[in-house]
Amino acid sequence: MPPTLVPAELLPSAMTLRSIASQTAQVAGPALGGLLYGTSAALVYLLAAGACGSACGCVLAIRARPAVPARVGDAQAGAAPGAQAAPGLESVAPIRSPWSRSPSAASLICSA
Repeated sequence: MPPTLVPAELLPSAMTLRSIASQTAQVAGPALGGLLYGTSAALVYLLAAGACGSACGCVLAIRARPAVPARVGDAQAGAAPGAQAAPGLESVAPIRSPWSRSPSAASLICSA
């Protein structure tokens, strides 16, 4: 969850709530689905289509907050302007795609 969606001071709480919602859905979802399917199979598909439409609407309603510009001394060498490393991950090298190196490296990985 990027800090452009939630203020930095609320990020830990937002991630906790997202985890609680995910765990609850994983436990209660199949049980509720079974009860609904026992009532009517068509009802399950109609509710799934409605939930999908609702989720699409929610995603379209998300507006990113403007990023806070970084100070001149904060930028790391080679990083994009305004980019900041996550706390504790300053020394971790970025993961690069094989496609960014050469087409032959990508073809070797894909053919393996």
